[in-house]
Amino acid sequence: MSGNPYAVNVGRMQSLTEARMQSLTDALKRMPEELHGKLLPSESALRLLQTSNGMRRIVQNAKLPTYAKAKNGVCFPDGPALLEELEKLERLTAGCNVTVLGLEHCQINYEGAEVMMEFLRRNTTLEKLNLLDNNIGTVGARALAEALRINTTLTSLGLAKNIIKDNGARALAEALPSNTTLTSLDLAENLIGNDGVEALAEALRSNTTLTSLGLAKNMIVSLGAKALAEALPSNTTLTSLDLAGNMIVNRGVWSLAVGLVSNTTLTSLCLSNSWLEDDGAQAMADALDINTTLRELKLSLNNIGDGGARALAAALCRNTTLRELELSLNKIGDGGARALAAALCRNTTLRKLDLHGNEIGDDGRLALAEAMHLNTTLRELDIIGVLPGPSLP
Repeated sequence: MSGNPYAVNVGRMQSLTEARMQSLTDALKRMPEELHGKLLPSESALRLLQTSNGMRRIVQNAKLPTYAKAKNGVCFPDGPALLEELEKLERLTAGCNVTVLGLEHCQINYEGAEVMMEFLRRNTTLEKLNLLDNNIGTVGARALAEALRINTTLTSLGLAKNIIKDNGARALAEALPSNTTLTSLDLAENLIGNDGVEALAEALRSNTTLTSLGLAKNMIVSLGAKALAEALPSNTTLTSLDLAGNMIVNRGVWSLAVGLVSNTTLTSLCLSNSWLEDDGAQAMADALDINTTLRELKLSLNNIGDGGARALAAALCRNTTLRELELSLNKIGDGGARALAAALCRNTTLRKLDLHGNEIGDDGRLALAEAMHLNTTLRELDIIGVLPGPSLP
């Protein structure tokens, strides 16, 4: 390069070798403000540049600047400034395929979301967008929903911690049937209740692309779980469902168990911290007797005791598809541990069993240790954090 040592020709990135790509990454970090649209050092924003020949390199410490105005003592960037920076970002990466953009914790609010709507309408390369913790609200969610109706490249959208509530979830749900590319949608911690979940469940009946749906730490109760459960039999693409941190309770789990009986695609289900007890564990055990696709079941941080553990153990004796079972931070004692140990002597498919933070004493730990000698497929057994006791010989 001649002239300014920082004048990197990003448009010709496709022809760079791996070594030159690293040099470019280093140069991007050092580029003066006037050369790259005031991209300031920080942890996130521009995450990944992917060239046409498939070469990938992480570009660290690049972030859109914070143009802020005071609002109730909190700083929010205004929409025009964000639009200007996104346009500069496009110019900076001209000729490259920018596929991942992270704008976590930037507080772009609904104005920024409306700007992102316009950006997504015309962008043809972005595949992953993370807007974690940006306070976009219901208005911002509606704007992004409109973009999803048109955009044909985005595959992953992260909207956790944005206070979109039921109306925002409904807007996104209404856009899903017309979208043909989105495969992952994270809506965790958004104050979404049953109304929003019912809309999403209805969308799942007809959507044929979404594979992962994150709804952790919302306000979903048993009725919302029932709506999702009723959509599972007709859905043919969803493989991962996260409902951790919702008040699903036993009634909601029974509904989900019924849905799992006829569902043939879901491979991962998270119900950690969902107010489950032994009856809920029994429901999941009954589903495992019939379901042949679930690979990962997370039931940590509930109130499952020995009765629930025995039910799950009985299911493990018959189930041949589950690979990971998480039961940490429950109320399982020696009786439940012995039942699970006996199941391990017969099960030949489980790879991970997490029991840490339960109430397992010496007898239970000894039974599990002996089972490990007989089981040839389990790769990870976690009982760290159980009640103190003498070390096993």
